[in-house]
Amino acid sequence: MAYVYKLTATRDVGSNVGQNRKIPKGTIIQVISGSLSHPSAKEISQAIKAQLGIEIPDSNCSSGNFKVEKLK
Repeated sequence: MAYVYKLTATRDVGSNVGQNRKIPKGTIIQVISGSLSHPSAKEISQAIKAQLGIEIPDSNCSSGNFKVEKLK
């Protein structure tokens, strides 16, 4: 079963070393996940690319960087 989550960035999320590929704090994305608890870093990274057109490494897309809300 798939679940839909609303994620709000709680801090600037993105690549290091001065690259301009960052998601500012407060940005909202929706993620579809098979997990009941929270989406994986890979699912978050894929959602960011699909919705915002920004490639962020999976290692920077921890659910700890986002406020996670499960939608009904």
